[in-house]
Amino acid sequence: MVEPLKSPLYKEPDPNASGGDDATPAAPMADPTLAMLWTTPPVIIGQAGTAPAPGQAPVTPVAHAPLSVNLATILSTEQTLLNSTKPLVDGYNNLNARVKGVLASSSFWGQEATSTVMWSDPAAIAGGAGPGPLRPQTSYDKPVQEAAHKFAPIIGPEMTRALRQVADTVELVGGYIGRLNLAAQAYASADWNSILPDVTPAPKSD
Repeated sequence: MVEPLKSPLYKEPDPNASGGDDATPAAPMADPTLAMLWTTPPVIIGQAGTAPAPGQAPVTPVAHAPLSVNLATILSTEQTLLNSTKPLVDGYNNLNARVKGVLASSSFWGQEATSTVMWSDPAAIAGGAGPGPLRPQTSYDKPVQEAAHKFAPIIGPEMTRALRQVADTVELVGGYIGRLNLAAQAYASADWNSILPDVTPAPKSD
C-alpha cells in the first residue's frame, strides 16, 4: 500500500517554534511545486501501488470476456455519495461564515474587554447619611485587552489555514464523485450498445 500523499499546499508548523508571547503569525502559503509521481502506468494486478517482488516479471493480464458494467448501479452509488456530501458542504459553508465573522470582528477575542464593579460613594458615610447606594463602575480591562490584541493576529491565519484544509478535504470527495461519473460516461461512450435511453443528437459513429 502506498504511503498517503502529503499536500504541498500547506506550510508545516515549525515544531521548534515557541508559543505564548513568542508566537508569530503564520507565513503566507507559497505556490506548490509539482512533480510526476508516475511516468509509466503501474502493473495491472488489482492492487494499486503494489510492485512485483525483486526479480519477478510483471504479471501480464490474460484475455478474458468483456467486462460487465452496471450503469444503474453506478448512478445509484453517485446519488448516495451526493446525498452524503451535501451535509459536508453545508457544514463547511456554515463554518466558513462563522470564521469570517470572527475575523471581521474587532472585539471577539476581548480586544475591548471591560470590567464592572459595584461602587459606593464614601463621602455619604462621612456626612452621616449612612452608606450610599451601590452604583456600577465600568473600566477598561487592560490585561485582557493587551492579551487579545496580541492573540488575534496569531489565531486568524491559523483559523483560515484550518478552514482551507477542511475545504480541500470536501473538494476531494467531490473529485472522487466526478471521476466516478466520468468513468461511467466513458464506458457508455465506448460501448453505445449498453442499455441507454434514446438521446438526441446520436453519438458519432466514428
